[in-house]
Amino acid sequence: EQLQRTVDWPSRIPKHPMIKSLETALESAKKQIEQLNLESKQYTQDVQQGLKELKSAIDEGSVRRGQKILNRLQEKLKRLDAQSVDKLSGELKLLQSRFRELKDWQGYANTPKKEALISEMEQLSVSDVEPKELAQQIKVLQEAWKQLGPAEADKERQLWRAFKEAGDKAFEPCRDYFK
Repeated sequence: EQLQRTVDWPSRIPKHPMIKSLETALESAKKQIEQLNLESKQYTQDVQQGLKELKSAIDEGSVRRGQKILNRLQEKLKRLDAQSVDKLSGELKLLQSRFRELKDWQGYANTPKKEALISEMEQLSVSDVEPKELAQQIKVLQEAWKQLGPAEADKERQLWRAFKEAGDKAFEPCRDYFK
């Protein structure tokens, strides 16, 4: 636009091809800027909606849903300009803090539940249950494990290994039966 204003081409003289090229480039740039502004508005609205959804997930105590929403939000924030991110980052940081606290509490609550599931799985490995029924009971315990959120961070891996080993051991009679 500055270059166009400095050239002040007389209207009665046909435009030079470079002037025409300049005007075309300017129109194209304006359209691109308009498109980027629309996309930025949409991403900002999406992030604002995501923040509402994250707050709702935290209020409901849903760590899994909250984690999915948080991951989506972080991807969308990468596409926003710095000014828009600054406007939204305060609320996001607050919600992230609340979310971490929820995960910690839920992990603390889930640890004894997972330990109980490990114990139940270990008991199945020494039971006299028919293989078909045993496979069903193993499946029920596995589903119960999946429904729980993560345990305390420092214990999660250890608990999973113990559960998996107990499940593998309990399933041995089923393996032979299903062959």
